[in-house]
Amino acid sequence: MSGYAVKGPAPVRGTAPATEAEVVALLRAGGPILVRGGGTQDALGAPLRAAPVLCDTTGLRAAAMAHTPEDLTVTAPAGLRWAELQAALGRHGQWVPCDPPAAEGATVGGVVAGNAFGPWRQSQGSMRDLVIGLRAVAGTGTAFFAGARVAKNVAGFDLCKLLVGSCGTLAVLVECSFKVRPLPAARRTFATRGDPAAALAGPVPPAALAAWTDGRILVAYDGSERAVAAAGARLREMYAGVDEQPAAAWDEVRAHMRAGPLVVRASVPAGEAAAVARQLEMLGYAVLACPGFGMLWGRHADPSERVWQRAAAIARGAGGRALCAVAPDGLADPWDSDPTLLPLHRALKARFDPEGVFAPGRFVGGI
Repeated sequence: MSGYAVKGPAPVRGTAPATEAEVVALLRAGGPILVRGGGTQDALGAPLRAAPVLCDTTGLRAAAMAHTPEDLTVTAPAGLRWAELQAALGRHGQWVPCDPPAAEGATVGGVVAGNAFGPWRQSQGSMRDLVIGLRAVAGTGTAFFAGARVAKNVAGFDLCKLLVGSCGTLAVLVECSFKVRPLPAARRTFATRGDPAAALAGPVPPAALAAWTDGRILVAYDGSERAVAAAGARLREMYAGVDEQPAAAWDEVRAHMRAGPLVVRASVPAGEAAAVARQLEMLGYAVLACPGFGMLWGRHADPSERVWQRAAAIARGAGGRALCAVAPDGLADPWDSDPTLLPLHRALKARFDPEGVFAPGRFVGGI
C-alpha cells in the first residue's frame, strides 16, 4: 500500500490480483473494496465512508497484449502502464490517441476508469471514442465482456461508454481494447500570445491548443512534414512572435491539470470558454483552457468550499458543469452532481454493484 493517497479511512489490507479469477474471488469475499491502479486519480472524488480492502490492479498484466496493426486495434491488460502500451504501439508507428497527465505511472485500466485525457482530445476525441471493448468483473463477482476486440464487430448497447469514467465504482477492469491510429509523420509545437480564437478558426485546425489567461498560447500541428510546416507558416501570419517549442512544452499543460491543492475542471460550450476563464481568474484561479473542446482547469491556493462552489456556479451559469479534478477532503460534493441524474446513477450502481462493494461514498451523489 506504499504511496496510497485516496481520501478517507486507510485500507485494512491490500491485495494485488494477477488474474481475473483472483479478482472474482476477491469480490465474492465481500467489501468494501477500493480499486486502484497507478494512483494517478487518487485526488478525484469524495472521501470513502469505510476502510476498504485495496485492490491493486497493477498486478493485472499477465495476459499478453494483442495488437493487430492492420486492423488498427489493440487489447491490453488493465495493469499495464499506459506509457508501456504507447511504447509498444510506437514500434509499429501507431498509438492510442490519448495523452493523459502522468502517463508514465498511470495504468491502462486507470486511464479508462478515470476517463483521463490531455490536450490532444481536441483532435482525437475522448476515451469513450477510443474504447471498443472491456473485460471486467462486477461487484457481484460476475465476469463479463462488453463491446468487441475489433471495431467492426461492435454492436448493441454500448456498456463500454458506461464503464469509462466510472472510477472503479461499477466494476474492476481486467482487459481493455482500443482503436489505434497511425502516428503522425510530423508534429510541431509553437508558442505565441494573443486570442486563441484565430488559431482555432484558421485554415488548418490545430491538433492541440492550450491558452492561459495571461495571453500565452501553445499550439500543436500533426500531419505530413509539408502540412505541418505550412501550418506553422500560417500561424506566423496570424500572430506576432511565434516560436517553435520542444514537445516537452506540453508538460506544463498536463501538470496544471493535476497540481493542487484545488483544481477545478469545467466543461462548458466552446464559445463560453473565454468568458468562463475570465470569471474564474477574477476569483483568484490560475486558469488554463483548451477552448477547442470547451475544457478549463482552474488551480487555486485556497481549497475551501466557498471557492469551489463559486467556480461550480460559474460553470453552470455558462451552460456547463464542473468537478474537482483535485479535491480536498472537506468538500460537500466535489462532483457538483446534477440532482436530476442521481436516480439514474443509483439505478446503474444497483445493477452492477448491488451490495455497494466498490469505494462507498467516493462517486457522484455519495454512491
